[in-house]
Amino acid sequence: MKLSHTYLSGLAVLLSIIATPSQADTMQSRCDIYDKPQGELLTSTPCTFSQRQGYISINRDDGISYNLAPVDEAYIGTFEDQNGNWVYRKSGLSPDGVIFKMPTEYLYLYWGKGE
Repeated sequence: MKLSHTYLSGLAVLLSIIATPSQADTMQSRCDIYDKPQGELLTSTPCTFSQRQGYISINRDDGISYNLAPVDEAYIGTFEDQNGNWVYRKSGLSPDGVIFKMPTEYLYLYWGKGE
C-alpha cells in the first residue's frame, strides 16, 4: 500500500509539471523610437515586453505591436517580424535595456521604465 501511495504521489507531481503551461517573461517597459541610432527621437511611449522560448512581443501603448520570431539560420539576435522583415537585436543599453534595429526605425527598449 505504501509503494502504491508513493507511486501515485510521484505520478501526480510529474503530471502537474508536464501539464503546467510555459510562462512568458513579461515586463512593463518604455519604448523610445528613433529614426537612426542616437538620431531624432520620433516618439516615446510605455510598452510591454514579453519573451517566450526565443519569441518576442513588444506592445506599445500607442497601439503598435511587434511580434518577432528567431531566425534559425542567422546569427543570434536576428528575428523576423510579422511582416517578414528581419529585425536585429543590438547592444548598447545594457543593463538598462536593449536596442532593436527595425526595417525603418530603431526601438530603444528600457526595462521596467513603463511610466
